[in-house]
Amino acid sequence: MRNNKKVELKNKFTVGFPDNFRKLFFLLACCCATFGIIIHISNYIRFGESDIGIIIFLVLIVPMFLLGIIVGMKTWRLDVEEDKLKYRNFFGIKKETTFDRLNKLVRKSKDRIIIYSEDKRFGMLTSYFENLHCFYQRCEQECIEVQSKSSHPLSKWKLYIESMKSLLGIGMVAVIFLPIFLPIIITDRYFGFLRNFLLVSLEGLGLGISLTVLLIIICLPMSIKGMRLIKKQEKILGFSFNEEMENHNICSGNYQDNNWFIDVEFSRAFAFRKGYIKKISKIKREAIGGILWEATITSVNNETTKIRGSQHMFLELKEWHQDNK
Repeated sequence: MRNNKKVELKNKFTVGFPDNFRKLFFLLACCCATFGIIIHISNYIRFGESDIGIIIFLVLIVPMFLLGIIVGMKTWRLDVEEDKLKYRNFFGIKKETTFDRLNKLVRKSKDRIIIYSEDKRFGMLTSYFENLHCFYQRCEQECIEVQSKSSHPLSKWKLYIESMKSLLGIGMVAVIFLPIFLPIIITDRYFGFLRNFLLVSLEGLGLGISLTVLLIIICLPMSIKGMRLIKKQEKILGFSFNEEMENHNICSGNYQDNNWFIDVEFSRAFAFRKGYIKKISKIKREAIGGILWEATITSVNNETTKIRGSQHMFLELKEWHQDNK
């Protein structure tokens, strides 16, 4: 029964963002609008007048922007049915092809996979999509190779940097947009010393940098956990991670072969060598948030470690472990 389900998934499935991502952005939009209304009511009670800048920004601009992202998430997907592939990007542009026309998959970074059809770019997927493992399995069945853009061997430091790129991207957005939008919502009634537009922009720049640093600090324990797991494997199995990557010319933060499983996600990086994992158990969706999944890894020396990641990562890890026991 299980095998029949697996075959069905390979032949007909949809690769796209899970519902929990859209729910999260909808919740953010509601929070922004509610926060803006509360500030508006508070200012009206305290000062007897409303602040149109706050209303426009927090109640209209930000929620509309977030709702636009939700629509884009719903639109952006890849539908696979037998040999046909129907792709729609974030803006709704449609493309169709078949598996026999696909040339290759190129992993540009830890979370971007470019699909090429007849030597032309067909579409882009992200590692946060559901059912991505089904698409990989089908490509493997069709002998379509996955290439990596990087040509430099992986190292522990490079793996850590790869895991933090998403946070740095969020920080860059904050650094760019806060200096633009902050002057809209700050008035001299509350911050008389920031009347000058340039000073307000500089304040936004500092806030963006501070938010980036805060995100990195908050997510630091998650990335350090992956590095500690590599250290444990080096000690138990007696090898050097950096030397292994160089000797086998492993360059990608998302890599699998008979000896290695390497996966990089948002602020998380995991690398497991064959022989370290004894058992993978208790794979389940986290109770809080529901976006991440959790599993318990039992090592060869019977140590247990809880790790968190995407459903796609755990499905691939479990399959890799079963194939390479």
